[in-house]
Amino acid sequence: MEKTGIMSYLLAVCMLVTMSLEPADAVAAYFYQLKNCQGVAVACLNLKPNLCCALKGHTWKSVEFKNAKSCHATFAFAEKLCKAPGGTANGDHCFTNRPLFRTAKYIDNCHISGTYHDIEAETACTTVEPNSIVYTDSASKGSWILYHDEATHAVNELADLSEGELVAWLQARGASYESADSSEIIKTVVSE
Repeated sequence: MEKTGIMSYLLAVCMLVTMSLEPADAVAAYFYQLKNCQGVAVACLNLKPNLCCALKGHTWKSVEFKNAKSCHATFAFAEKLCKAPGGTANGDHCFTNRPLFRTAKYIDNCHISGTYHDIEAETACTTVEPNSIVYTDSASKGSWILYHDEATHAVNELADLSEGELVAWLQARGASYESADSSEIIKTVVSE
C-alpha cells in the first residue's frame, strides 16, 4: 500500500512540474516568396532570441513571425547579418513594407523593464539558416511542414507546382500536416 501511495505522489508531482514548465520558445520566422505572407515559405522554426535567421543569396517578399509574445521585439531586415531593420514590431507580425528581405530576428524583452535594447548591440554574429519548408493550405489554412537542412535551396523545386503537386511533393518527403487550430498533427510516413 505504501508503495502505491508514494508512486501516486511522485506521478502527481511529475505532472505538476510538467504542466508548470514553460515550453521552449517556439517563435518562428517565415520567409515568403509572395507579399502579404502567403504561399510557400522557408522558416526558422524554434528560433532562439538574438539569433539571426539568414537566407544566403536569396531575398523574399515578406517575413512573418509566429508565436511571438507581445514582449518580443521582432525585426525583419533587407540586409545580411540582421543590420538596419526594414521592419520592427512587437509580437506576431507580417512584414511586407519593403520589396525584399534577407534576415530576421527577435529580442526577448519579457523579463526586462523598459524598452528593447539597441538591436545593433544585441545582434550576435551567430546566424542560422531556415530549417523547414512550410506551405499553408488555402482551403483549410492548415500547414504542411517539412524539416529540411537545405530548405532555402529545396524550395526552388516548388516554384511551378500546382497546389496538389506541391502537397504531394511535401508528403513524398515526409511532411507533417498541422491543422489551423494546432489540435491535430498528422505525420506522413515515407515508405522506401
